[in-house]
Amino acid sequence: MSGQGLIIKVLLLALFFWLAGVATLSAQDYGVQSLSALVGVPESLTFYIDGLGEFQVNWLDYIPVVALFVALSAFIFNLYQRRKRLSDIKSAEMVKKRADAEHAEEKKSEQHKTDDERYRERLKEELHKNTIFGMPGIDGDKEAVDLPDTFVPLDISVNEVSRPQRNQRGTVVDGGAGYNISDVTPEGALEYAVPKSRMLLIIGEPGSGKTTILKHFALSSHIKLPGFTFPVPMLYMPLSKMVTPGEEQQSLPEKLSHCFEPHLKIAETFFEERLHKHRSLVLLDGLDEISDREQRVKVCRWISEAAKTWSKAFFVVTTRDKGYGENEQLALKINKQVAYVKRFTIAQQSSFLHKWFLAAFLRDLSRDQGADSLSCKTQTEQEAARSATALESYLSLPENKGLRDDLAGIPLLLQLMAILWKQSKAIPESREALYRVALDYLLFYRENEKNIPPFLPASESKKLLEPLSLWMQDMNEDAADTLKFHARMQQEVDLLDYKYRSKYSAEEICDNLVTRAGVLGRSGSAYVFSHKTFREYLAGLRLVKCVTSEPARLAKLVEQVGVSWWDEPLLFFVAQVDPFWFNEFMRAFFDSPKSESLDQSTLNFLQKLIRRAPQTVETFCEKLRDPATSRNRQYALLECLKTVGNRQAVDAAQRFKQQNPTADRELLRKADEVVLTDEQNASVALGGDHAVELLDAFVDPVIPEGELFFSKVEQGAQYILIRNRRYFMIGKKDLYVAKYPVTNKLYRKFVAYLQVIENKQIDSIVRSRLLECFGEIWGVQWYLDEEPQLSKRFQSRYNDDRRFKDDDQPVVGVSWYDASAYCLWLSLLESNGQNPDIYRLPTVMEWEYAAIGKEKREYPWSKEKGSPTSKITNFGNNVGTTTPVGSYPEGATPEGLYDMAGNVWEWTANKCIGNDYTCLLVGGSWNVEADALRVSSHIAVHQRNWDYCTGFRVIRSSHSSPS
Repeated sequence: MSGQGLIIKVLLLALFFWLAGVATLSAQDYGVQSLSALVGVPESLTFYIDGLGEFQVNWLDYIPVVALFVALSAFIFNLYQRRKRLSDIKSAEMVKKRADAEHAEEKKSEQHKTDDERYRERLKEELHKNTIFGMPGIDGDKEAVDLPDTFVPLDISVNEVSRPQRNQRGTVVDGGAGYNISDVTPEGALEYAVPKSRMLLIIGEPGSGKTTILKHFALSSHIKLPGFTFPVPMLYMPLSKMVTPGEEQQSLPEKLSHCFEPHLKIAETFFEERLHKHRSLVLLDGLDEISDREQRVKVCRWISEAAKTWSKAFFVVTTRDKGYGENEQLALKINKQVAYVKRFTIAQQSSFLHKWFLAAFLRDLSRDQGADSLSCKTQTEQEAARSATALESYLSLPENKGLRDDLAGIPLLLQLMAILWKQSKAIPESREALYRVALDYLLFYRENEKNIPPFLPASESKKLLEPLSLWMQDMNEDAADTLKFHARMQQEVDLLDYKYRSKYSAEEICDNLVTRAGVLGRSGSAYVFSHKTFREYLAGLRLVKCVTSEPARLAKLVEQVGVSWWDEPLLFFVAQVDPFWFNEFMRAFFDSPKSESLDQSTLNFLQKLIRRAPQTVETFCEKLRDPATSRNRQYALLECLKTVGNRQAVDAAQRFKQQNPTADRELLRKADEVVLTDEQNASVALGGDHAVELLDAFVDPVIPEGELFFSKVEQGAQYILIRNRRYFMIGKKDLYVAKYPVTNKLYRKFVAYLQVIENKQIDSIVRSRLLECFGEIWGVQWYLDEEPQLSKRFQSRYNDDRRFKDDDQPVVGVSWYDASAYCLWLSLLESNGQNPDIYRLPTVMEWEYAAIGKEKREYPWSKEKGSPTSKITNFGNNVGTTTPVGSYPEGATPEGLYDMAGNVWEWTANKCIGNDYTCLLVGGSWNVEADALRVSSHIAVHQRNWDYCTGFRVIRSSHSSPS
């Protein structure tokens, strides 16, 4: 009942009583029966009060007064109730507002929680499969297995640019080496980088597992990082989303918001809040997928700006090494750690194969038998183990050494081998053959085995895909618009045999290539190849045909030598082209202005092409004989002949020397190197009677007069005579200094010699002489006892690392003990065990007077060349690894010594003053800054230390000086 209704009723009741009283009085006046009579109550009431006596009251007289009092009370009560009600309403409204606000906040929080869950689910859906094909056929992903089931942590080598520390005299005393670099797991690299920087840049070759590492990070729930909440918030985006110019105008939250559209739509505010409030890992995959150099540089700047804007974010970026050049390094202005993905070791290959076969067989079992599969699980596990072991055994055969060493270490290719082995128990021998068989299987044989009629034979499908691949390559695109792709393919479909072109449209064929073959995939409104290297292989295959049908194609290819986007297609091209067209390609190259001034990176790639190509030297010989060929081209041609290294190459170099006796001194030296290549290839095999012959051959070596000495013990390695009279150093003898640091090829001969069973006596001699010569040095005995087998003790720690293992690269990963043992071995070999001191490490003073010359140069090269640049030497992480010795003729000393600054630090014989087990390194390396390249620079390092930037150079006492 409302307050107003109540008061009205009270007033009506009071009015009733008042009227009743009035009526009673009136009735008495007119003789009518009174109210008291009606209700049976006496009209008068008698009261007795002490002190007042007895008196009577007629209650009817008070009815009007009581009625008015009741009415007034009701009115006052109503006013009170009304005011209270208004106050309650206001309070209720305030409570409601607070409740609404709290509800809105809870709703917002709940929405963000939902977005987080949705985002994590999408990441898992996008990234959890480990497959190189992505085959979403009607029976599911045929060859896809869950990534967690097959993930094997790759070894990662973390790089740092060494920053030299100077003493008061300005001499570098600590250049950043002097510590052992151990390979770490992906998580280890992340844990190492987070406290020290804002970014981990992961670099790897094609198929090395870079994307797999990022997927692993994105899906991991166990990663713990200092300063991050647990689990670590992850944000993922493929940088292929940034290929279109203008994409860099959008913010990081905008790009993350659009990343998985239309499958997932999350407002950018979600990403803004996460980046602003939480330390997050931002995973950006595939910088090299941005083919346009200018756009790639813009994206590097975009990443740098994003890092400035979102200070709590830590970035992880992956790229091929060719996608991270000098311009990208300059644009990526962010404190970063650079890490390199190493190839699978033998143990990792084994682990991956066993995991992959188990996951694949269990997947097949579950698919075929469903719930009943558990009964066969044990048998299936045994079958998977047998398959993995069989493939391991096959790869370990001596005739398959190339497969094991060159291909099986690449995760992509090892997985491809596993897939092919599972299907046919056989794998091809070369990379090109591996891709050919894989595509034939995907395009035809897999469907055929299941009695599903393939759309087209594999050969016809490749007729369509080859020109499409080259079309995309020419456009610098990894993705092509669906409609444009259909239109371009239709042109090729129209050229097929009538029975095929009349049956299918380009759109139908593309759909089949996506849903059944799995060679293509869809990315939004575009087609992409399921793996980039498939497209690059097909583009290379198409180039083989194009050079015969497109007159302008060779000229285009010449311009693309050294352009990172074209590296893989060109390598596939030269591996499959015939000798005639390879010669034509090289002729066009050396006729072009491009060959007149080759930077070291382009020359290195040219040598890589030659190693993959047919071993023909026709063009090189022809151009070398041509008197119109410039000096720079002659030098490059001699490098090419040295790379081929066959008899024809040697003959061409000898003719060049005979016909050009007054040629540039450096050209004649390079020609000598080509000639020596043949001697190296024909050198006596080590071991057994051959080892004795090798010892006997150098009982009394003939040391030539003059400034150049060829060490036959080292397969003709060159030593240059440095005469003391130039430097007026009292008591110093003339000496021969090795032209180059010791290479992998030479050092491996030393290790191989120790591995031969028949050389156990030599092993014992080397061990005893090491102790005899260096036994007083602290740690020698312990160093030798740590690994009894000397061939393992002295092996380079980077012998199998793809970045450092090429024959002509300087050996790295060797300690001072290892370098000293090499010198001792050379001496014993040359002297038939009589003189251990013929070869040795230089002292710092000897090294310096070989480097500075009579001009007292600040750097090893002539003074007019000035400070270090990328054309003079390898430093500052410009290349990202060591380069083949002699790669920088501009940086050679006037006397002809190469790599005296940069490339690798070099061990010396000097001990650090006051420290018997610390020696000095000189010369700087590929990852130091320019200051460390001065001749006066050196660093102190423990004798047992080794790392990826330290090698050594050998000196030999002059024949005119007593040994």
